Amino acid sequence: MNVLRAIASIRRAGRKPKRVDIDLVTEAVPDPDPLFGGAAWLQIPRSAGIADIDFRPLVGLQVFVTDRDGNPGRLRALSKAVADIGPELLVVFTERDGVTTMHRRFAGKPPQQDSILLPEA
Repeated sequence: MNVLRAIASIRRAGRKPKRVDIDLVTEAVPDPDPLFGGAAWLQIPRSAGIADIDFRPLVGLQVFVTDRDGNPGRLRALSKAVADIGPELLVVFTERDGVTTMHRRFAGKPPQQDSILLPEA
């Protein structure tokens, strides 16, 4: 994934993105600047295997995950894979029966977690 390589490159230079947004999508949309404004945007299309992606460049970063493809199994796999590498903050948005929940996991020993029901728009 080009975005993860770009994140690794800027981290080697001593910088890091303010946050990383990861979207599970049916098909990726070409993005001319995936590191726009100090944030990174990573799209994972249905054709990509979660287990095949090296998420290590995300260690210590703030990561926000959404599932635009509507696949709860892939969302769980992605969330676990990212949590396992140790981000500073992992935020995962889920939707069930029209209700959106924000799940947060904060780094620490042990990590702290909470879930918040978001009001309808």
